[in-house]
Amino acid sequence: MDSQKSALAPQQSLKKLLVLLAQTIVLTIKMTQKKEPPTTSADFPHLNRYQKLLYKIDGVGVLPQEHDYFIKKITLPTETQLVFQSDRDNHLQIETLYSQESSFSLDYASHDESFFLLGDDLDPDDETSFGNTVYYYNTKDKKKTSLTTSLPKGSFAFGDINDSEDDILLVGNDFKYQFVSLNRIYRYHLETKELTPLTDSDKEVVDTVATDFQQQTDGKVVTFIDDSHFIYTTSETGLVNLYLGNLEGKNEMVINDHGHITGFSAQLVDGNSDTTDTADTADKTDKTHKIHSANKTLQIDYTYSNQTTPSQLKHYRGDPTRLVTVFDPNETVLEHQLLSHSEHFHYSGADDWSIEGWYLPPVTLSTTEETNESDESDDKQTKHPAILYIHGGPQVNYGESYFHEMQSLAQKGYGVILLNPRGGNSYGQEFVKAILGDYGHKDYEDLMLGVDAVLEKHPEINQNELHVMGGSYGGFMTNWIVGHTNRFKRAITQRSISNWISFYGTSDVGSFFVEYQLQHDLEDYEELYRMSPIKYVANIKTPTLVMHSLNDYRCPIEQGEQFFTSLKRHNVETELITFPQSSHGLSRNGLPNLRVERFHEIIEWLQK
Repeated sequence: MDSQKSALAPQQSLKKLLVLLAQTIVLTIKMTQKKEPPTTSADFPHLNRYQKLLYKIDGVGVLPQEHDYFIKKITLPTETQLVFQSDRDNHLQIETLYSQESSFSLDYASHDESFFLLGDDLDPDDETSFGNTVYYYNTKDKKKTSLTTSLPKGSFAFGDINDSEDDILLVGNDFKYQFVSLNRIYRYHLETKELTPLTDSDKEVVDTVATDFQQQTDGKVVTFIDDSHFIYTTSETGLVNLYLGNLEGKNEMVINDHGHITGFSAQLVDGNSDTTDTADTADKTDKTHKIHSANKTLQIDYTYSNQTTPSQLKHYRGDPTRLVTVFDPNETVLEHQLLSHSEHFHYSGADDWSIEGWYLPPVTLSTTEETNESDESDDKQTKHPAILYIHGGPQVNYGESYFHEMQSLAQKGYGVILLNPRGGNSYGQEFVKAILGDYGHKDYEDLMLGVDAVLEKHPEINQNELHVMGGSYGGFMTNWIVGHTNRFKRAITQRSISNWISFYGTSDVGSFFVEYQLQHDLEDYEELYRMSPIKYVANIKTPTLVMHSLNDYRCPIEQGEQFFTSLKRHNVETELITFPQSSHGLSRNGLPNLRVERFHEIIEWLQK
């Protein structure tokens, strides 16, 4: 019976449906549908033509070809009007003030519009000249003049101009040591047309601290606080500090907060120095530092980070021993996070050079919580793995700044070794130029001696559980290291360089980077091959994960592919992981989901 009823059910449902359809109301409406145009040859892909050596930039892509660039002045009507896009030209006065066929930046327009300051290539007609400079463009006679002709090979960018428009501050270098020349603050006096360096030749004024947490910083290096005084940043020994300078070349430190100053705003204000008791104590000096001009006091608001502080807004008012934390957006989050507190140290590298480093111990219950077990001695510790993590550049440096990935690795139970081998910044000109023509030699020794120093001081590290990883230059060094030692259990090479010969022709900076950094060109084929990690793949026993972004124009994907293929051919355990829609900066500014996936893959590889 049940089966018969079940068999009749579809017919009954169909009958009800037909009745329902018969009672349906029909509506007639007007609709408009866009007519698809017929496919033409313009819709087909076409060839691309490049005639300039620099035709692509990592993170930007292929540069537009045959474009014109303008400065235009738009005068708005004084009365309020509703202006439609279609007839805006009938209401707005648009005047072209300057144009050229290559890209440039408008750095400054004078109060009376008598001149512009333009940032442009040092020599737009010379493709082998990779420097930049600042031009003075006279809007009346249409003449364009470089401000740095006294240093014809130097590379400069606009810093600031004082309110009287008499003096311009430029940030740049004389190119004495090519692209590793330290940047200084220069004064250009518009009346005398003299270019004069104002800051120490052995201190880098640009922020060179490597981190993955700071986002959307304005990149400001220097700012005037009156017509003759200015505040500027300096990278030194892993810190970024603030200095006060004047147009006579006198400089003195204003703020050393033992961390990374990532942005600042400075001005002279009425009143005396800050004496609040709620301030943080920073660099103690024998006297209160006050800058007075016409009964005014220097006030600086700045953003700040250190290895356990992601970001804070802080305030200075005349006294460097009283630095007030105004706002900490991560205070609530950090209350529920266990962070690794790094150990800062120095050790003797190659040639007995003093090298700086940090060791972040793993964040575990055994290191963050006290135990009440009476039979557990204080010196008994569980062995744990550790990672040598090599920075990129190489002309950057680790420092006192929050590094999310390093903290995350420590939370996963890994000790993290951060070293600043020669070739990095913030230690003076001699230190940074020491790597030129010497990649993989004394920098390699610095790194291995640094690992030895950490292991000697931390016997709790399991020497059979040492790993090595890095990106860019750090990827190059990872490739180099596994080809020269088997001391590491596993390796991860990211956005790396494996072959300087192909890098020369495929990287957006390849030709000049290789010639200046390695001091060899393609005619020195054998030397470039000797300095390439690909030459030593037959020596590799270390399982190596290769990670690379598909749109990396700095260290192109072919570099990772070459290394992966060579590892496979030599039966080394390896995998290749690529990231779509990603460039060289994936680990710092890539798509969030890919950054998360990347970190998961890192942990999975290390735990195999």
